[in-house]
Amino acid sequence: MRRSLGVALTTVAVGIGACGGEEEPTGSGLTWAEPPTLIRAATGGPDRVLVGEVRNESPEQMKLIAEKVEVRDANGKALEGDAGFTATYAHGLYGADVSPERLPPSERSRLGLTVYVEPGGTEPVYAAFRDREAMPPLSLDYGEGTLEVPETLTTESGS
Repeated sequence: MRRSLGVALTTVAVGIGACGGEEEPTGSGLTWAEPPTLIRAATGGPDRVLVGEVRNESPEQMKLIAEKVEVRDANGKALEGDAGFTATYAHGLYGADVSPERLPPSERSRLGLTVYVEPGGTEPVYAAFRDREAMPPLSLDYGEGTLEVPETLTTESGS
């Protein structure tokens, strides 16, 4: 009797866990998990940093490569800049004069240069760029698609 009760309770618990909960992502790419923040240079210069978190809305794992990310203006023009998938600064293991031609995958991951985002998963992202008369709205081209940057952003001045 005890074994039957244990099996019945396990079956009910598994059944309840399968109902409701988080839905499978059905989209086709990245979305903003939260509205991003735009940081402007305190000096009033053209330097900007867009900081946020992206969510994979596709049903497949996405491989994101920082070197493929470009900030584009409304005309599709790529702006001068750099991007990565990290929320903090990380120093590389190699010096400028001894760096291998190709970084090992573990180092690329640690530095936020290559990330794998599971369906429904999130990753931090930053895009530093120069905004010299760029035509809004801006977008983030990540190679497999384009993520629109909201025209209304929280804006901060960096020091």
